[in-house]
Amino acid sequence: MTAKCFAQSLEALSKRYPNHEKIYVILDNWPVHFHKRVTKFVKDNPRIELVPLPTYSPWLNAIEKVWRWVRQRLTHTHPWANDFRLFQEQV
Repeated sequence: MTAKCFAQSLEALSKRYPNHEKIYVILDNWPVHFHKRVTKFVKDNPRIELVPLPTYSPWLNAIEKVWRWVRQRLTHTHPWANDFRLFQEQV
């Protein structure tokens, strides 16, 4: 996605919800989200508020906890290294 595309998406979002006072958009830290074209659109459309997540925030992503558990409890000890079916059952 380009900055132009993202700005167009924000514009479409704004048009989709014309009666809302504020529209919050949660973002990761992809540079396109903070491109000058996007920041200009947000400045010109104060109903849209961009809310960036902290840099690399795995604690905000529940699936990261699952992957950590899999690494610590299942793959670290490698008891199922030769039996993928059994590994799947354990997960």
